[in-house]
Amino acid sequence: MLISLVSKEGSSYLQPGARMLVREDGKHWGNISAGCLEEKVTDLALHCLRTGKSQLVTIDTRPHYGCFGKITLLIEVFANATEMAELFQQISERLARRATFNIETDYSDLTRSPLTRISEATTSGNSLIETVHPVERLLIFGNWPDGQALAAMARILQWEVSIFDANAPHFSIEDTLSEQRIDSKTAAMVMTHSLASDTRCLKTVLSLNFGYIGVIGSRKRGQTLAESIADIGAYHLIEALDQIHCPSGLNIGGSGPEAIALSVLAEIQATFSARDGSALKHRSIPIHCTC
Repeated sequence: MLISLVSKEGSSYLQPGARMLVREDGKHWGNISAGCLEEKVTDLALHCLRTGKSQLVTIDTRPHYGCFGKITLLIEVFANATEMAELFQQISERLARRATFNIETDYSDLTRSPLTRISEATTSGNSLIETVHPVERLLIFGNWPDGQALAAMARILQWEVSIFDANAPHFSIEDTLSEQRIDSKTAAMVMTHSLASDTRCLKTVLSLNFGYIGVIGSRKRGQTLAESIADIGAYHLIEALDQIHCPSGLNIGGSGPEAIALSVLAEIQATFSARDGSALKHRSIPIHCTC
């Protein structure tokens, strides 16, 4: 069964589009809350499975959970396993292509099946339409402790992560990136701790459509890299040097590979989300508002 958070009033931990899968033995994947509602919703889903009927459930989170709002969940029972398999196959194919697409969950008539499908629509008054973007991806050039810590943290966020030993004698940045689909949700972190290797990597990275380009090092090192790129005759990339985050990361303090990784990953997330990385307590509009 598929549980979808289709609407909310007030505040909620997750936003419409959050989803959870429940198997007939009660095992579940995904979240529709911070973890406080999953057990209750699983029991409701198993009841729906026994009846064979989909159901809309509204939960007031104010009395017991501390979230000042209400959420409406759709517990969707598919007519058969093939319908669900086809939906997830279509989603998987689009994710593999790093495509942007819409998932529509139409809960206006619960007797139909399936209620959730891939859709070309962008707005609807009777359904939830969720736009799914490519998964955030991080390419790390430099197999050192700070790069390994960064990769580990990014994987916790379920990003796609690749780490390359750019200092290896036969490493080719051109061949490596020719096998990658680079887009605005792809970040490159150049952290080889070698001026020559950083320069080689940046020469190729700057010519592609990365959503974020970061370099480990001081501001002075960033200036040295710019001069090195000019020295190798890559003058067409001089304007693109403004894209580089060097020093990379947010000003949160701390030292060591893990603290550096946290700082860098926070800046990449903020950049992908078009946020400034400031404290949420100073934000004058709702946390999840994109306006």
